[in-house]
Amino acid sequence: MPDRPDSAVIADLRRSLAFYRLVFALLVLGLFGIWAYPRWKWSIETYDLTEDLKHMTAAETEITDLSRTYYASPELSVHMHVMGKTQRCPLHIHPHGDELTAIVGGVANVAHAYASQRDLAESVHTFVPGDVIYSPPSCAHEWVNPSDQNALGNLVFSWPGFGGNLYVHPDDPRMTAASAPTLSRVRDDLAAFAQSAEQVRTTVLGQTEKRVRLVFSKEQLTLPAAQATAVWVRAGDAVLKGRLGRTYTLHSNQLAVLRHNGAVTLAPSTGEPMAVVVAAVE
Repeated sequence: MPDRPDSAVIADLRRSLAFYRLVFALLVLGLFGIWAYPRWKWSIETYDLTEDLKHMTAAETEITDLSRTYYASPELSVHMHVMGKTQRCPLHIHPHGDELTAIVGGVANVAHAYASQRDLAESVHTFVPGDVIYSPPSCAHEWVNPSDQNALGNLVFSWPGFGGNLYVHPDDPRMTAASAPTLSRVRDDLAAFAQSAEQVRTTVLGQTEKRVRLVFSKEQLTLPAAQATAVWVRAGDAVLKGRLGRTYTLHSNQLAVLRHNGAVTLAPSTGEPMAVVVAAVE
């Protein structure tokens, strides 16, 4: 077989080199995509709940049961529920779910009925912005907005995700095995924590360990990586630091929803302690 001309050999080499360069470029792009995808997919939204409540109630004078969802999944949901002036939400339960309700605007009168505490008249409590009420599964609760001047805004954390209210009579047998609610008044609890020697105080709520917790802190916290993390600031100011050097300052009554987040840090931004609710889907 006669030798091939040098030009043909060189052309073949050039084609091979171009092919390998293309393969190498595709490989680099693929590796970059694997590295970059979770960072691109990561997102954070912040909400000022005071402003949201104003917008939701600005157009209507006789509003009832307005709702805005901030996060929803089978494991966890976070939504705002707005009750109109003097509105009552009758006695109801969530048979298989936990619920944490935070007051973001207005005043709420709340009654519970459960196991050994079945007389609603003796268990009515009044709550103001920053206060939170945790109702375990089948712990019946009734909400009233006593004001004829202002709507009532509640931020509701439900796990599993919110499935609606099951309205019941005070003698419904399903509440006989229910646990007592957890009530937290932010002013009293924050003042007591500030005077204590504790640096961090955490209260884990509900059936699913660490999914939702109340936190008081004087120092930086690390929140682990999760499919989603919701942080609501009850009191104080906080700095949230996430991936790629992103930094967000959160003020009282602001909500941050992180999706596909890596580990992030949360720290008081002033010399005062912060009070937050942290909910996560890991």
